Amino acid sequence: MAQPIETTPAVPTTTQSAPATPSPDLVPLDTPADTTTVVDPCAVPTTTPPATTTTPPPTTTTTPVAPAECVTTPAAPEPVTPTPASETVPEPAAPPVTAAPEPEPAAPVENTVEPLPAEMIPAAPAADQPITPDDPELSSKTAEPDLDWAPTENPNATLVPGQMRSDREEIPAPFTKEDADKAEMMEAQERSALSRMSIAAVTCQTYWPAPFQVCGAIRDKYNSLGGPASFLTYPTSGNIINPDGAGERVTFLNGPIYWHPDTGAHPVVNSFMTKWGSHGWEAGYLGYPLTDEIVHPDAKGRRQEFQGGIIYVSFPAPLGSVVRGSILQKYNELGGHAGSLGYPLTDEVDTSGDYTQFGTRVNTFEGGALYWHPDSGFVKHGRWVPTPGIAFPDDDALIESTEREISVPQSEIESGPEIRPMTQSDCAPGTYGFAGEKSIYNCVVRLQDPGGTWWNVRQGYPGKFGIEHYREDHNVEDSWVEGVIGFHNPTNLEGGTRWAWGYKYEVTDPNSQYDYFGVRVLVNAAHVAEKIGVDTQQFGLITAHCYIPKRSAEESPVKVQFCPEVMPPGGPFRR
Repeated sequence: MAQPIETTPAVPTTTQSAPATPSPDLVPLDTPADTTTVVDPCAVPTTTPPATTTTPPPTTTTTPVAPAECVTTPAAPEPVTPTPASETVPEPAAPPVTAAPEPEPAAPVENTVEPLPAEMIPAAPAADQPITPDDPELSSKTAEPDLDWAPTENPNATLVPGQMRSDREEIPAPFTKEDADKAEMMEAQERSALSRMSIAAVTCQTYWPAPFQVCGAIRDKYNSLGGPASFLTYPTSGNIINPDGAGERVTFLNGPIYWHPDTGAHPVVNSFMTKWGSHGWEAGYLGYPLTDEIVHPDAKGRRQEFQGGIIYVSFPAPLGSVVRGSILQKYNELGGHAGSLGYPLTDEVDTSGDYTQFGTRVNTFEGGALYWHPDSGFVKHGRWVPTPGIAFPDDDALIESTEREISVPQSEIESGPEIRPMTQSDCAPGTYGFAGEKSIYNCVVRLQDPGGTWWNVRQGYPGKFGIEHYREDHNVEDSWVEGVIGFHNPTNLEGGTRWAWGYKYEVTDPNSQYDYFGVRVLVNAAHVAEKIGVDTQQFGLITAHCYIPKRSAEESPVKVQFCPEVMPPGGPFRR
């Protein structure tokens, strides 16, 4: 590598042998020289001035005059013609022939550094990158990937003003010119090492303009992800030894890569990093990551596996949920996220209240729950399951109808034109707009069951029927009713004037079965509304309430007048 050339003109010097007695014509090197050149006042000027270590005196625009003692024949002074400034004779102390020539600007150095081997060039980023959460508190993203990044061509090993890469290209934030120049010189050192050693022996790499070396397996993982063009973007540290003394990590603008000899190197970003950190990072029960993010084909969620469990991140639970141990084993037996339970909604937590009878630890999922009990060692599966609709003796008091007639088949009941999101639709013409005493029959919303039939949900009033009744008298939420009707077809009760849906919460283990309680929705058939004189469409919902299912043929179900504040998870209540 050629050394940089100074741009300041060099001072001419002469090397001399040290005389035994200092010559009176030389200025000692250790004595400050006078700024006026010492010359023989009677000597004829020559083209080579006496050697000096000082800067030549400035030129003047006057012609020097010899002293009187140097003139042998007096003469009358000759008339002097004024000389233009451009023709002024220079001072003899600084004749132009003795000045050092102005150096030319340093020419770009020819490429003398080998290019980066193909094995060390980062791969193209994968098409499926981690998804940045909408919630900024769950996102680790601070910078965009640099899709145009490339290693420095012919990096300078020393600082060459005006010829560094930082002088030619814009420096990505948050790095400075000092960072970029340092990174370029580090790149040059690494290329020099590559010219002397094998690729396998050079285990560290610098990524301009970040002045940090990424080494070993973390370097290899980073390159496989795309380097600065990946979702991680630029490194913000070199390899850091973790507190356990066994693992390492490197931080990047958008998240870290962690490595352990037992697990390999894997990035952890966004919600996965937030959830992992809440459980103590690698020092917590989850330990080190075993995989990168794994994308599920349902386009609904992802997972990342760790030594002590799995973190799932999904649209239903964007914060992330941990499943581990015996509950994870049971969850996988039931099909994992693709099974009946769907995605987890919580971490494994302690149970409380009525749920302690099922176990002391529980994970809740979209479609139910898994309980672990230390006494039995079993993981019990709690889930909502559809059951046949049932009739209670006091159902007749809910409607002003005394005759029981055979209802029309469900397929002949008027249906809506299309399935609306969340099984809801605006009410059909003729089912609202009532006033006075009939205002309680106004339709509020329509719900569609899986068979395609639309059911009118009417206003009603407390103590009687409808939305106001189930809300006030039974502590039932609208979403529960929507879920029950939307996930299950009804049962036509005896007599044909009503339809009913039933859902019960069933908890099982290999040795027993126990039904906790159920939810029932009761709806009148179409002809009942016609007899009342409201309209000719199905009358709609009468009530919804909780009940204790019968546990044997000898028992009867028991109505629960007021549902609990917190329903068991999953099933029709997964909204």
